[in-house]
Amino acid sequence: MKRAAIREFMTPLPHTIGRDQPLSAAHRLMNEHHIRHLPVLSAGQLVGIVSDRDLKFVEALKDVDPERVTIEEAMSQ
Repeated sequence: MKRAAIREFMTPLPHTIGRDQPLSAAHRLMNEHHIRHLPVLSAGQLVGIVSDRDLKFVEALKDVDPERVTIEEAMSQ
């Protein structure tokens, strides 16, 4: 049985977002590229991941403004 290489499943150049970007920027990227997860970077280093579900959960909290709350508040490390 042949084993699949990881590179067969990975996206070579994934779309990413900075941890200091607003939640609204993540929504725009996800909608534009039809994706549900974004790797989160800080100074070019991977620091987390944010999903569409994460964004919706945080935005459902009282007084959350997606233009002002940052990805860092919603991402998983």
